[in-house]
Order: sequence, then C-alpha cells, then structure tokens
Amino acid sequence: DAHPGDEVDIPLRFHLPSGISLRLTDFHAVLSGTLDFSLSAADIGVPASSPTEGAEIPVSATLHNNGSLASGGVVAAFFANAPGWGEWYIGSSLVGSIPAGGTALAQINWDTLGFNGSIPLTVRLDPYQRVTEGNEDNNTATTNYTILTRPDLVFAEMELSDPEPVDGQTVQVSLPVHNTGQTNAGSTPVRLYLGNPAEGGSLIGEAVQAVSAGGLVISVVDWTPAA
Repeated sequence: DAHPGDEVDIPLRFHLPSGISLRLTDFHAVLSGTLDFSLSAADIGVPASSPTEGAEIPVSATLHNNGSLASGGVVAAFFANAPGWGEWYIGSSLVGSIPAGGTALAQINWDTLGFNGSIPLTVRLDPYQRVTEGNEDNNTATTNYTILTRPDLVFAEMELSDPEPVDGQTVQVSLPVHNTGQTNAGSTPVRLYLGNPAEGGSLIGEAVQAVSAGGLVISVVDWTPAA
C-alpha cells in the first residue's frame, strides 16, 4: 500500500481525435483524505518509580492519527531538559505507520546520566515536517519526570569517647557518615587508620553499614593508643 510521501506510478489515458496531439503541463495531484498527528502529556510513558541518575530507562509515546489516511513512516523525537544545558536530544523512533483514526507506539531507551531533579521530557512528532498535516500545532507534548540523585556520602568529624585518651586505654571512636543523596547507599566500609594510609598508615579498624538516602550512620571502632 502506498503512503503519503511515497513515489507511485499513476497511468493516465486520454482519448483524442486522430491527428490531435496533447501536451500536459503544470499537472497537480491532490491527495484525497487528511492526516493529523497528535499526542498529549498523558501519552508519554515512563517507569512509575523514579530511577537514580545514570539508570537506562524506557520512554514511550502513544502517537495518534486523527486523519482519514494511514500516516506512512513518521519520526518521534525525544528531548530532556538537562540542568545547565537546556534541551538535550535523547533519541528518536521511526514508526512504520499510524493507521487512520488509530495509534502507534514509539519507544526509546534513555541513559539518564547527567539528569536529576524534575526533568521536563518532550516528544515531537514529525520534527522536520516531512508530512503535510491539517494541524501542525498538536505534534508536541511535555511532561515532568523526577530522577533521583545518586548516593553522596559525606564524612563528618569523628569523636572519641575520651577526648584525652592515655596509652593502653581503649576508647571508642565514632565515625559519622551522612548520605546527602536521594538514593540509598549499599554496604559501605568506613575505615579508621593511624596515620595516612597512602603513606603507610596502619588500619585500626573498620565498620560496614548501609546508609539510607538522607540518612546518618555512626560507626564505632575501638582504639587502644600505644606509647
């Protein structure tokens, strides 16, 4: 089946009296029927739960054809607004055809690295206007989608159970770790060294704990100062 934009051969036959010639100029063919693509914010599909920055997620758009003709091939382009960068192209999908009065699904996979917070997500149909439509003003839709920041661990100042320990006396060293990110941090080691480990410092002890998003975990390590 031919679709708008396809090249087709159309036979034309003229019956003329003998000896009469015909020249055809400025011939125009008019398409019988209409095309009208559309989509709305509700047609943009994203995972229900917010992902963490850097996850690859599926994004889809349900494309509508309100016209009386099948669309033929049509492109749906996807964009996201990156903080500090503005609108950023994240992919496109070529749909083979949207049936007259029907719908078709366009889908991409989106690498969310570099995006976090409430992100405007936009889909544009036929972005280069390759298809002539009755209404070009309903080809774009935008929705907001939240992407969580990754874990961000911050070590606060350590505390000793005795701020003036003596040789041979065991004290407890509290090691507070904050997670200022929006995503839980899995099992995280916290190590206490005597001296700089990069310069040969010795390990006193360590603790391994998970730190929830926005949470604080205080690990305690025993230390016995030596003379």
